[in-house]
Amino acid sequence: INGPVLGARLFLKNIHKSNYIETYSCDEITIRRKNSDVIHFDGEPGHMGEELKIKIIPKGLNVFVN
Repeated sequence: INGPVLGARLFLKNIHKSNYIETYSCDEITIRRKNSDVIHFDGEPGHMGEELKIKIIPKGLNVFVN
């Protein structure tokens, strides 16, 4: 039931103000879960284990614009 509201907040760029969203700022983070389970990463579904290690790679993405 909250999907449309969250979708609107996403496009209005204020989803971080939702009570259903937690945001963090860091260079790397480890998330430990009780069980392996599905994830959704950058628009792609997948399955990962109990420990998720996420790290920012500075200048790790090159974007070319014409």
